[in-house]
Amino acid sequence: MTDSTRDSWQTDRPWQIVRSDLGLAHVFMPLSSFKFEPASTGNGYTVVHTDQAPQPDVFAGVVLRATGTSQPTFEQIAARQTLPAYDSSSASAYDDIAAKVATFMEQDYEVQRLEGVVRIPCHAHGAVPADDVIADHPPFWIKTLIHVYQFSNVVNGDGPLLLFRAPLSPLCPTNNDGTAVGIAK
Repeated sequence: MTDSTRDSWQTDRPWQIVRSDLGLAHVFMPLSSFKFEPASTGNGYTVVHTDQAPQPDVFAGVVLRATGTSQPTFEQIAARQTLPAYDSSSASAYDDIAAKVATFMEQDYEVQRLEGVVRIPCHAHGAVPADDVIADHPPFWIKTLIHVYQFSNVVNGDGPLLLFRAPLSPLCPTNNDGTAVGIAK
């Protein structure tokens, strides 16, 4: 793979999230899938859920627009060329990749991506707050940037990989820099 962004947000490809940080896990419905569709304005993409949108549907009405100019390869970002197909034995590799990608993106803010603003609950009901956060507050809505990165030829050397990254509010439990990883279904 020589270019991490030439997979061009194919609109006929369903995606499935296979791992998510706790800060984002409550906004993705487990085992559901979604697609990117061109926005009605023709300038960007919307997320369309294949079955039913999770509650809350943080992508409702959100247009994700292409931004960034830097085109590092997946290998430059993750220090490896490919990932095995996702299953329980490869879950730790996907966790490691999510962390490496998040770290790289903090250093190179111009990596090509889709970007939009979503409103998410700061934490799921029943989450246990960390010691240094606002204690015992109900979940409240936070507007946050969401970045979507896509890398071609990563899963088993020929499948695409999708990564969501949201710099979340540190006032809520585990909501630092949330990531979620998806694979083509």
